Parts: sequence; structure tokens; C-alpha cells
Amino acid sequence: MALRLVDIYHPDADEALQLPDDTYDVLGHWTYAIDDEQRVDRVLLEVDETESFLDWVDETVRTEYRVVLQSVEATLPRPEVEDEEEADADDENEDVSVGRIGRAELYEYARDAANVSGYYYAMTALSVIVAAGGMLRDQTAVVIGAMVIAPLIGPNLALALGTTLGDTELLGRAGWANLAGV
Repeated sequence: MALRLVDIYHPDADEALQLPDDTYDVLGHWTYAIDDEQRVDRVLLEVDETESFLDWVDETVRTEYRVVLQSVEATLPRPEVEDEEEADADDENEDVSVGRIGRAELYEYARDAANVSGYYYAMTALSVIVAAGGMLRDQTAVVIGAMVIAPLIGPNLALALGTTLGDTELLGRAGWANLAGV
């Protein structure tokens, strides 16, 4: 069971978040005052519920806030696991979850993949050299190896996600990274 720890930083004048009852399977909820001006609410959730919870936070918290999402490696005591019979009954009543990551996590991954850096240029140049050598020697396997070396899949994935979300900033970054790779 994959878990996420959601930290919600907001002004101390706000009260602690009042989580909706029975909407999310919250494994833990803690509230701390960081200083006189800021407070943090920490919520431990299963990964399947993270995206809908973040949407709820976006709709509910009306003041200036920042959300930090962390992957949880382990927790003690371990969360209780449902019996198979209960899980089968729940599956009939609910949509089947495929264990996907949230929109925010996917967006951050795509943004990082569309970065143009010295590493990006070096790996692209190396793949060009390897591909040219493979073509000169008529070796298909070497050309395929050059495609594996090239860091060009990340910007294309970012381009696809930017198109899907309608995010022009991500589209611009991904387009620039693709042009730099050419």
C-alpha cells in the first residue's frame, strides 16, 4: 500500500483544516503552529486518494497556502489491510482504482523532464555520435542503442501532458527542449 504525506502550509490565523467525514480514508491528521504567522496541517493518505484530496484542498482553503506532497517509505504501526471478502464487496460498489499517481506529481515529473541543461546537451550529442557510428557500420542495434541514450522521451511526454492539460507554460518548455534536441 503506497502512502502520501500531504503538508498544507497556511496562515496561522486560519483554523486547522476540518476534514470531511467519511470522504477520505485518512490514516493520520496532525496540526502544528510553525511560528506566529504560519501553521501546517499534515495528512497521511493512501496514494489513490491523494488527487481528489488535493482538489478538495484547492477548493476549500481560501487563503494563501502551499501544499507539499511526500512519498512515505514506511510507517509504524502498519495500516490495517482489508480482508479479501470486504475488498471484493467494496470493489463492486466503487470505481476500480489502478494505483496511479496524482496530477500534481505527474506535472512535476513532466516539468523536470523538459529541462534543458548541460546534461541534456551532452547526452544528446553522445547519442548522435553513437547513432552516426551505427549508421556508418550498418548496425541497427547500435542505432537503437543511441535512441536509448538520447534524453528526448521526457520532453515529448511533457509535450503530451501540456497538451492534455492545456498548460501553455509546460508546452513552451517541452517545445523548447524538443527543438534543443534537434
